[in-house]
Amino acid sequence: MRFPNAYKGVKKLFIAEILAVIAALLTVVAAILAAAGINNEPLVLAAGGMIIATGIIFVIVFIIQLVGLHQGGKDEPQIKVAFFLTIFSVILSLVASILTAIRGNAVLTDIAKYINIAVDVATVIALLYTLLGIATLAKKLGDDKMAKFGRRLAWVVCILFVVAIVMNLFSGIISKNTQQWVTVTVAVLGIVAAIAEFVVYVLTFVYYGKATKMLKQ
Repeated sequence: MRFPNAYKGVKKLFIAEILAVIAALLTVVAAILAAAGINNEPLVLAAGGMIIATGIIFVIVFIIQLVGLHQGGKDEPQIKVAFFLTIFSVILSLVASILTAIRGNAVLTDIAKYINIAVDVATVIALLYTLLGIATLAKKLGDDKMAKFGRRLAWVVCILFVVAIVMNLFSGIISKNTQQWVTVTVAVLGIVAAIAEFVVYVLTFVYYGKATKMLKQ
């Protein structure tokens, strides 16, 4: 085994991605329930419960990912970059949470929204570095198929995440309008964004699984 640290790290990333796929699936279901239950309180409550469960799962996913990136970074510099970007995104998230908690200040609330956008961007870039790092390891191991798969997946992930971020931003902008057609549009955009994120998690899950087998040899 040429890259034992990378193997341990990617294996943890694989486990985290399994949980992320489950959480993303719950997000899609919650978005559908929220759309279907615009005038149905039980469905809205069910969607809310799923969102809470999803949040808890994502916290667990984050912790496992952080450990995995730290281990993997010992064998591949690009994965190390992903680790530090993830830490950076956590700091930004905390700042955004603090600003959001300060109620009655519209300027701080707007700043928090922009910071959250930066968090999304940092998260995407961290994932790109992780995928490209694994692709580099594949190249070193002489697995050109996995190397190409990783580079192509990085582009696909980037496009899908951009779609998800744009959809979320757009839905947030038009959600201030209380008209019925706007409410329905926001719900549909939420479903589209959730599905795009789900596809990203599934594709990443497949690649991490293949990478774990590759690094084990």
